[in-house]
Amino acid sequence: MKLLKILPLFFIMIFLSGCTANVAGKLDDYNEIATGTIDNNFLGGASVNLRFEKQNISCTGLSTIFYTPLSRLVMQAFLIPACNGQKGYVMMQCSDRTQFRTEWEVTGPFCGQYEGSGFDAHGRKFTYYINLKDKEVAKILEQYRNDIKDKPEAEIVQKL
Repeated sequence: MKLLKILPLFFIMIFLSGCTANVAGKLDDYNEIATGTIDNNFLGGASVNLRFEKQNISCTGLSTIFYTPLSRLVMQAFLIPACNGQKGYVMMQCSDRTQFRTEWEVTGPFCGQYEGSGFDAHGRKFTYYINLKDKEVAKILEQYRNDIKDKPEAEIVQKL
């Protein structure tokens, strides 16, 4: 009898919990890298935490899904995990008051790989990659470092 009372609570806890993935990002026109995490829940939302290395600026925000392909809904009906093609956006506020709006798309077959880009309020382009596997994020981070190594330093646009 007690099991019947506890079992629904157990499933609700699993449903609301999610996973944490690593994020690697870059300001495309500047020598600036961002790293951090995104904590997903299974309701379609996530919280994002990033830190820009050279400027030592932290950013936090929320993400949500705005598009789910019909094929994903069909596969989920049969309990097959598939997210490819799913799209969403991230809104972030940084410690220097800079705001970012970006969009992402799931590019891996099992919900563990995302790619996205967007702009801050000053028109600076930000590109990022999200993956559950540390090795994959490390490879992209190295690629990003090579892409921007000859770019100018980013300036802090606004100070607190």
